[in-house]
Amino acid sequence: MRILLGLILIFTACSSYGDHNWQFSGFGSLGVGKVNREDYQFGEADNNWDFDNDTRLGIQLQGNLTERLAFTTQVSSSGLALGGEESYNPKLQWLFLSYQATPDLQLRLGRLRSSYYIYSGTRDVGYSYPWARPPIDVYTYLLQPLGNIDGADLQYTLDMSNDLELDILLFVGEVEGEIRDVTVESNPTYGATFTLRSLDWLLRYSFHIEHTDIRSEGLQTAVDYYEDLSELTGDPIFNEIGSALYAEGTNYQYHAIGGQWDFNSWGIIAEKYWVLAPDSGFANDSDGWYVSLLYHYNEFTPYTVLSAYDNTLDKDTLPLIDEAAAQYPFAAPLLEQTRAGIQSFKAKERSITLGVRYDFMANTCIKFEVQYFDFLAGSTGQGFPLNDADPPDNATLMTIVMDVVF
Repeated sequence: MRILLGLILIFTACSSYGDHNWQFSGFGSLGVGKVNREDYQFGEADNNWDFDNDTRLGIQLQGNLTERLAFTTQVSSSGLALGGEESYNPKLQWLFLSYQATPDLQLRLGRLRSSYYIYSGTRDVGYSYPWARPPIDVYTYLLQPLGNIDGADLQYTLDMSNDLELDILLFVGEVEGEIRDVTVESNPTYGATFTLRSLDWLLRYSFHIEHTDIRSEGLQTAVDYYEDLSELTGDPIFNEIGSALYAEGTNYQYHAIGGQWDFNSWGIIAEKYWVLAPDSGFANDSDGWYVSLLYHYNEFTPYTVLSAYDNTLDKDTLPLIDEAAAQYPFAAPLLEQTRAGIQSFKAKERSITLGVRYDFMANTCIKFEVQYFDFLAGSTGQGFPLNDADPPDNATLMTIVMDVVF
C-alpha cells in the first residue's frame, strides 16, 4: 500500500508539472471460480466459489524525462499467491528507464518483465487476451515466480518490407522468486527473443539461459542427512540422491516458440515451451503447449483451447533410492520420504477449454470459461489434493471474470 500511495503522489506531482509528458493508466480483473472436486485445489480455486484465483488490480505511470529518455513503473496486486507473499500484496512489476537511441533501437534498464511468452508483458492485464487467464499449461505456475528480470535489454526493429518487420530483443540480468517453499535465484540470466510480424500474423521464438540456484527449506534437512550418511558409510550414492533436491549454479535452458494468425473473423494462437535441465542434480524437465481457436462475431468471441503439460524431477534418482534402500535398510524411512518428494514434482495433464468473451462496453469485457483437466501418470497436474484426499483422475474449473483497462 505504501508503494501504491507513493505512485499516486508522484503522479499528482508530475501532473502539475506537465500533463502532456505523463500518462497514468490501470487495469483490473474481477474473477470468480470454483473446481468441481472436493479436497482439491487449483491455484487458489477449490470447490467453493472464490474470487482469489483470477482477481487482480494494477496501475502504471509512464512519462518522458527528455526527448529520448522515459520512465515507466507498474505495480499490481493479485489474489493468486504462489510464493511466500500474501494474497493481494502489491508487487513492483516494472520500474525502468528507456532510452530511444534511434527510431529502431531502444535500451531499457531496471525491473522488466521476463520475455518467456507472447503475453509476458501483459500477463496481468486480462483485457489483453481472449481467455479468462493465459493457458496455464504454457503459462505455468512453476515459472510464474520468475516473471520479472532485474537487468537491461536492447530491442532493435528491422523493417524487412512494407508489411513485415523483425523485432530482436537481447537481455541480461537476474531473477529471483519463490513458489511455496522453493526459492529460485538465477544470476545471470540472459537470452534473446525474435518476433517476425506482419499485418495479420506473427511468429516468435525465445530462449533463456539461466545460471540457477534452487533451495527448499523443507528439503534442506534431508540434504544435510544425506551428506552425513555419505560420510558415515563412505558410499557416494547418498550424495547423488541428496543432489537431486537442490541446484547450485546449474545452467537451465528455456525455449519457447509461438505464433498468432488472424483471418477475417477467425483467429488462432499457439505456443510451446520446453525447459532443458542437466542430467544430474535438480534435473527438472518441463514442457507444455496449447492451441487456441477463436471466432469474432460482433461483440462476442467464442474460443476453445487444447493444451498439455508435463513436468518431471530427476527420474534417474528413483533407481538410486531403490538401490540404497536395499543396501542400507536403516535409511529406508528417509529414502521413502525423498521418493515421495521427488514424485510430488511429477505433473502431467491434458486439458480442453471452452469459453466466450463478451465486449459489452468500451475497455470492458466479461468472459465465461470452463476448463476440463485430465490427469495422467498418477499425478494431479498443477493442482494438488487437500486433507490427504485421494488424487482425482480429472477436474473441471469454472470461471467468470470481468476485465477492464482505464
